[in-house]
Amino acid sequence: MGEKSNYEILKEKSIKSCYPIHVVFFNEKCQLNCRFCYRKYVNKKNKRNLNMVEIEHLVENLKELGTITFELSGGEPLLIPNFRKIFILIRNYGFKVILTTNGLQLDYDKAAFILNNGIESISFSVHGANKQTHNAIVNKDGAFSKTIKWAKYFNQFVDVSINFVITKNNYMEMEKANILFNKMNLKVNFIYNLVPYQNKPHKMKNIWLNKKELFKVFDSFSKITNNQLSEKDDDNLLCNAGRNQLAIDIKGDVYPCIQFPQKAGNIRKLNIKKIWDNSKLMKKCRNINKSDYKKMDLSYLEFGQKCIANNYVWHGNYFKEDPYNLKIAKWEKEWRRINSI
Repeated sequence: MGEKSNYEILKEKSIKSCYPIHVVFFNEKCQLNCRFCYRKYVNKKNKRNLNMVEIEHLVENLKELGTITFELSGGEPLLIPNFRKIFILIRNYGFKVILTTNGLQLDYDKAAFILNNGIESISFSVHGANKQTHNAIVNKDGAFSKTIKWAKYFNQFVDVSINFVITKNNYMEMEKANILFNKMNLKVNFIYNLVPYQNKPHKMKNIWLNKKELFKVFDSFSKITNNQLSEKDDDNLLCNAGRNQLAIDIKGDVYPCIQFPQKAGNIRKLNIKKIWDNSKLMKKCRNINKSDYKKMDLSYLEFGQKCIANNYVWHGNYFKEDPYNLKIAKWEKEWRRINSI
C-alpha cells in the first residue's frame, strides 16, 4: 500500500476535527429519468435560486471553514444557472473542482472552458455495456454514445472515472462493461448499494437484485478485482455526513450530505458557518458514536453500507437497517463463506 496523499491525511483529520473538507453544490434539474435515481420523488422547490452575490458569500465562508474540494453535481450540474461564473468563482478561491455529470450538455466550447479553468476530476454516469441497456435505464435515446464520447475526450487531459449503478437491468453486463472501459483506459466504480427513493422508498423494490442475481454480482466483482474484495468493516461505523462533508443546493438548502433527506438550514436565513457549527442536525450527526449501533444486525455492521441517511428514508430512524442493504450484507456474508473469502 502506498503512502497517503496530503488530501487523505487532511480528510482523516477533518473527520475528527469536524470541518467540511468536501462540499457538494447541486441542482435537481436533469435531462434524464434514471430508473434508480433516489431524487425521482423529491418534492420540487419553488424557491428562487441563489444569486451570484449569495453564492460568493457562501464560497467565502466555506473557504474560512477549511473546505478544499468543491463538487458540482445534480441532477445535472451543467444545467446549473450561471455555471461558468460559479466555476470561475470557485477556482478563484482556490478550491479543487470535481464534476459529476452525464455529459449530455457538453460541447467543445464547454469542454475547453472546463479544461482551461482547472478541473480536478470528472465522473461520468454510464449504466450499461451497450447503448440499448444504458439508454433504457436513463430513458434517453442517444445518451450512451454522447456520454462515452465525452468521457474518452476528457480522459486525455484529466482524471476521469465511470459510475455504473447495478440493478436488475444491467447486472449481467458488469464484466463486459469492465472490459469496455479498460480498453478506453477508464476507471469504473460499480455501485450496488442502491440509495432509496426519497419519500417513496418502497417503489425501489422492482429494481432490487435478488439473492441469485447478487451472487452473480459478487462473482463478477471477484473476477474483476482478482479476489481483492473489501474486507469486512465492523469498526468503521461513523458516517462522514456533517463531520467532514456537506451538501448545498442552488436554492440555498443545506444537508449533511447529498443523500440526506433532512435539511440543516438555509443560507439565506443563517450563513453556512452558523449552520455548520450550530445546526441541531449537524450536531446530531457528530454526536453519533459506535455504541448507537449496538442493536443492529451483525451482518449489516460487518458488510453493510451503514448509511444513516438511507436508514432514515426508510424508517425515520438512523439505526434501523435499510432493508435492501441489510439483505445485501447478509447475502455477501453468505457468499464469502461459500467461496472461502
